[in-house]
Amino acid sequence: MRWSRDRWTDGRREPARLLSPDAQTLVEFGGRRVTAYFADRGAVRWEITVADSGSLLGGVAADDHDTVVLWSDTLAGRVFVIRGGRLVNTLATRAEELAVSADGRLIVVTQGRQLRAFDAAGGLLWTYTGDDALRRPCVDSAGFAPRIAVGSELGALTVLSSTGEILLERDMGALPAPKLLLGGDLLVATWMGRITRLDRAYAPRIRCCTTATGPHRTVPGWSGPRSARSTAAGRTGCTSTSTPSAAGCRWTA
Repeated sequence: MRWSRDRWTDGRREPARLLSPDAQTLVEFGGRRVTAYFADRGAVRWEITVADSGSLLGGVAADDHDTVVLWSDTLAGRVFVIRGGRLVNTLATRAEELAVSADGRLIVVTQGRQLRAFDAAGGLLWTYTGDDALRRPCVDSAGFAPRIAVGSELGALTVLSSTGEILLERDMGALPAPKLLLGGDLLVATWMGRITRLDRAYAPRIRCCTTATGPHRTVPGWSGPRSARSTAAGRTGCTSTSTPSAAGCRWTA
């Protein structure tokens, strides 16, 4: 063990959460206080109090290794943007879930059926309303124009541009959890165990179905063995490692 810290000795009784913006920094937040530590020795790097009331509920770190975005219940809902150890903006919005672009410039929050996009240095840019409660937002801007993907509890997958234009709407059959990948592909897993990888034109490259228990199931319209792997150039493999059952996969050209 390199170091430890007992939070009970300083009179703080609120739960704490951790973020790691980079390999050298740990950010701890709880209550209204945010503290960054040097990860190798535990020394305080910076510390700020973001508000006079309320509590911090969650947060994410951008891939720029400098931006941390936290949401809270302060004054009926506030989002705090911290960059380089300084509070650079406060957004007046409630948030249930939040995502930030790789460069820390675009922030999206979901609350109920609504998704809101914000300029991290400014304010509200646009809103989108889904068919049901929106979950698992994600943002991608690594080498491409930023896109936002989000799923609804009715099973709808939506991809939007950074200006709010709808690029894709697709019924996935169950709540989807999307992830925009480096290179531009979109990986989507649903609560029913279906996994789909889409290319930048949103055509399926891989489709799999996993089952947690019981015999192997084949998704209607799909075919293939319990596991499959391709070594052909340009083709991606999908192999199940689930236990006790495996996944049914089908390649698509």
